Amino acid sequence: MARRRASTPNTTAAAAPRGTSTNDRTLYTHNLWLNYLKPVSLGLVFSSNALRAAQIELPLQSPDAQRGLEALSISRPVTDDEETDHENPPRMLRSTREFLTGFLGWQPELLDFFRPCARAQVFAGQWLAQDSNLAGDRPEPPDELRHDLVQYDDTLEPSFAYRWPQAPETGSRWCLLGLEVPPGVDLDRKPPEADEATWVESPQKKFERLLYETNVPIGLIVQGTAVRLVYRPEGQQSG
Repeated sequence: MARRRASTPNTTAAAAPRGTSTNDRTLYTHNLWLNYLKPVSLGLVFSSNALRAAQIELPLQSPDAQRGLEALSISRPVTDDEETDHENPPRMLRSTREFLTGFLGWQPELLDFFRPCARAQVFAGQWLAQDSNLAGDRPEPPDELRHDLVQYDDTLEPSFAYRWPQAPETGSRWCLLGLEVPPGVDLDRKPPEADEATWVESPQKKFERLLYETNVPIGLIVQGTAVRLVYRPEGQQSG
């Protein structure tokens, strides 16, 4: 989640070295973005050469996008023992739906949010973390987006899913699965306390398993202060 900018933001970004070709400047821009992104997985999803080959252009100065993202965020509550910058307090997304449709431009009619069942355990307490004001308006996920762990008392299921504009002739009608996670959950750490009926694994690994079992290769984890893209191609390591 980007930090909140001051009232007079400084939008000047690092410029590419002088005397470089257009291709070199493009690679320089992509490398700046990848360094900021800091992929956390061993799987390789993005590279500067791949982004250039796909003709992706990344603007270094985007104050409008920054202001748009800030308009969709609110101040994040802080604990008494947490150090914070009072002039630039931490921010978090106000609404996952607003972020996906208002900032990323997803089509609302293709986006479905779900109510987790009592067995949902992608992260500890998933079925309790839902917004009680919204739960009644959300259906449970369809069976094709659920995976029961038969050796445990757990079910893996998404918080939301995005459909293809036109359903493919073969394969899943869903192009992406999403997971809403409270800010305090560590995505890469196993829960410290669990019983024998629960699969003791990190939320990231459980979500990757869900993508594999549902044959949907792309996932998005929204955690209020962070957004994580997960790619799980069939038969390959996730990234």
